[in-house]
Amino acid sequence: MESNWQLSYDNKMTGLISAVSTNGSATARIRASGPAGKHTITIWHGYLGMPYMNYTEAPNAYLPVPSFTFNVTDEAPVVKNEVESQPKAVGGGVQMPALTNKPGVSASLSQSSGHVGDNVTLKASGIPASKTVNLVWHTMEGSRISGKNFEEKTKSLGTAQTDVNGRLSYDFPVPDDLGGVPHRIELKVAGVTYAETYLSITPSIAKITPTSGPAGTEITVQIKGVGWTEYDNAYYLDYDNAYLGYMCGFNSQGTVTFTIFASGEPGYHILDLYPGIYKGKQANPDVYVAPQLTYGEDHPGSAIPAIRLGVTITE
Repeated sequence: MESNWQLSYDNKMTGLISAVSTNGSATARIRASGPAGKHTITIWHGYLGMPYMNYTEAPNAYLPVPSFTFNVTDEAPVVKNEVESQPKAVGGGVQMPALTNKPGVSASLSQSSGHVGDNVTLKASGIPASKTVNLVWHTMEGSRISGKNFEEKTKSLGTAQTDVNGRLSYDFPVPDDLGGVPHRIELKVAGVTYAETYLSITPSIAKITPTSGPAGTEITVQIKGVGWTEYDNAYYLDYDNAYLGYMCGFNSQGTVTFTIFASGEPGYHILDLYPGIYKGKQANPDVYVAPQLTYGEDHPGSAIPAIRLGVTITE
């Protein structure tokens, strides 16, 4: 009854507030939306994961339901189309198996994470001299709802040649693949693994078109680098701080494409994609498939960021 709270903006459900791993202190961050004037923010609670309206008659009536007023000024809106900076993952996030290298062999990447298409340099040393090294990319493929399940797959990142000292340097773009949990890269010579390293893919905005038009305009949004675990395989969409629905990127190998129709009065309208939890074991409260507004400090997954978008409705 006390572990999850819900935030509404102008009487529209926006998302969940939790403090499971932050010792009871919760910080939720939302963007102001709507026309100039006063807007209401209310913090509800309800053991089923939704606001319980007649809370004064509930067994936990001792819990407060605070309400606030926020004044939107008549100024040019803060226009954003960006992925927020990487948040913190609770407990360090998903723990990956330790990498194994042969004695005297090392491998490193110029960056441990990146967006699809970013340039990465792999360097290694201690591998047999003047040999062809196969670079093997590990990923997951499948679906949770198709009945066919999912499994680990491997793909080739290409080949590299070691020099007479057993060193190599190889440049490659971050693959168009699943985000979240890091991907393992194996360096193999004649089928034998000499070194491994990890690379994670972070979400990025591939497109939002158009960004303006009259009410009813169809808007297409595409996101790359969405994950596959229950913690990072989905994003949850708020339109002007009203929860609309969710999207999943596992079956489409990290790419999420969705369309909505611009609605509301002329002016700027916000689209916010929040992390959440797709599925879990606990039935009550049902905190799944909903925006988690406290994702910045209290999300148990791979520390996926919120994505801020916006469109302008013309006359």
